[in-house]
Amino acid sequence: MMEELKVPSRPQSPRITDEKDLIRKRGSIKGRVTAFANYLSTLKESTLSSLEARELQLRIGKIESLYNLYDEVQLKIECIGDGDLQESERTEFENNFYHVLANAQSILDRYLKAEDKIEWTLC
Repeated sequence: MMEELKVPSRPQSPRITDEKDLIRKRGSIKGRVTAFANYLSTLKESTLSSLEARELQLRIGKIESLYNLYDEVQLKIECIGDGDLQESERTEFENNFYHVLANAQSILDRYLKAEDKIEWTLC
């Protein structure tokens, strides 16, 4: 019976492993922004309750804090990887991030303005 010849696998360099971990973290951050965008699409602005408005406000704060984490991870990736590819990755993320955040703040602003009008007419 012939034994299989096992070729030892080459260990990956720490740089490649680090880059993969960073890309995984970046993907996780992008996924959280996508989940937030999906949450926004479920809100019905015309019937937004005060509880939903408060929850939205808290979620906006959480999403805003994600940008600093993204920036930190992306800078590390940019130092390791292909500059042009990483620049387009950053641009795409930032465009999506700010669009989603502006949409969320717009929804909240409309709710707050509607609440102000209701309070004003009750006085």
